[in-house]
Amino acid sequence: MTAEMTFSPGNSPFSSVAPSILENKTCAIVVSLIAYCRETVANFVTTPINKFDFVIKFAYRQGSIDGVGNQISKERRAMLRRDFLIQSALLATTTPISISQLAAADTGKISRLEGTSVTLCLNAFSFNQELKSGQMSVNDVIDFCARYQIRAVDMTAYYLPGYPEVPSDQDISDLKHKAFVNGVTISGTGVRNDFSLSDPIAREAQIDLVLRWIDVAAKLGADVLRVFSGPRLATGFNFEQTLDWMIPAFQKCAEYGRQKGVIIGLQPHHDVLKTAEQTIQVVEAVNSRWFGVILDVGSLRERNVYDEIEQLLPYAVTWQVKQLVWLDGEAVPIDLFRLRRIIEKQGYRGYLPFEALGSDDTVDARITRVAGFLNEMRQAFSI
Repeated sequence: MTAEMTFSPGNSPFSSVAPSILENKTCAIVVSLIAYCRETVANFVTTPINKFDFVIKFAYRQGSIDGVGNQISKERRAMLRRDFLIQSALLATTTPISISQLAAADTGKISRLEGTSVTLCLNAFSFNQELKSGQMSVNDVIDFCARYQIRAVDMTAYYLPGYPEVPSDQDISDLKHKAFVNGVTISGTGVRNDFSLSDPIAREAQIDLVLRWIDVAAKLGADVLRVFSGPRLATGFNFEQTLDWMIPAFQKCAEYGRQKGVIIGLQPHHDVLKTAEQTIQVVEAVNSRWFGVILDVGSLRERNVYDEIEQLLPYAVTWQVKQLVWLDGEAVPIDLFRLRRIIEKQGYRGYLPFEALGSDDTVDARITRVAGFLNEMRQAFSI
């Protein structure tokens, strides 16, 4: 058992019946209990192991036979009984958590406290043209955040020196220092990977790209690294076939992210992943709490965008809130007040990165555009 396998006695269906399990030698009672719990509290335990395995392991063996019907010694039974009591005592002292948190464990959904608390965050891509042309630097983006009281920035990796090669440790430290002394958190970064490639050698190079930038994210103190699926399906392969190699690639990245303390955020970009359903299929298959969704509202174009947002929100680790969304095949201004209602209905805690679109002739004009969208976000979310 791990520290994560916790629940409150008040919430637990075991609280009123556990003593009888310990005393009753009939395995049928335990089996009935397991069936009852499976039906009434879906995904009750918050660990990757099979649900209720810890109950089966200890409670089932309080009788005179073990799980395969063999007699066990009195001493062995006493030892198992002791272990069960110890584990029960530990469980009884833990902090209560909600059923919604517990139910998220094996589904790919994010386990967080109920309620809403958002922090606005600038996506550096808002200044894409200016950064690519050299009219602005990443330090200028930090200054913009500080000047406009934006507490966090998603600093896309494309704008760091030498991309796709990783920057030097000194460059990373300088950017981290610049952000810190200006009161700006680097919430995340992102790479332009392609896991749709059918060639395993080319795909391995893409995995290596992500792994190297996980290291950069960790050094920056960024919590999330944004990744993509790929621009399109490889010729001759369908979606399901593509997932056969894409899922293991994401799993490898998620595991390395776990080791480095960096969450991998999958951004559906109207590429291989066009719908919420497809994105959720990937997230659930990867099955790691270090892997979630970047909720890019501007790339949901196949169905009603607000329905898709609602569907993806439980899986979201962070966002890309853009000025335009797609409805009935047309790009229209996003309804930020409707977005707020969706978030407050379902609950979300974390950063809310926004991205201004379009192009401008001058840096000043661009700053004005980004600041304008920032004001719209603040009005809609009362921040």
